[in-house]
Amino acid sequence: MNKQNYEKILKDIFKIYTELLPAKDIFFNKKSFKYSSEDIESTLKYFTAPKEVKARTKNAKKSILENIYTKEDAKKHYFENMIYDKSNIDAKNALMKIYSAEDLKKLYKLLYNTKPFTTKEMNFDAIQRFFENSARAKNL
Repeated sequence: MNKQNYEKILKDIFKIYTELLPAKDIFFNKKSFKYSSEDIESTLKYFTAPKEVKARTKNAKKSILENIYTKEDAKKHYFENMIYDKSNIDAKNALMKIYSAEDLKKLYKLLYNTKPFTTKEMNFDAIQRFFENSARAKNL
């Protein structure tokens, strides 16, 4: 089966659901009709949209670090927003989800003046080490 057949089947199923929705009270299992017509239409548009549109909307995450241009700005942001309980791996993962890979690459480039790592976690760890080592050197 090709993509056009899948889309046709989806459209037919959504059409039937939408047509039956106004008469849901006469059916035995009313719980099956929990979606509105608008939800159905937006879902259909999502599945039948070209892949480029889906990719753009999925990756359209706004940059958290767009106003950071200096190491001082980065330092302030790090100590206000990127500190977590290092004994809790879930805290690290939750913090990393907030930042996009591009944000962490930007911050890495700003701090190290070199090409960033390829993975989000490696950049995050390097940024963390930068500020920890700076604080440690300051205490010497």
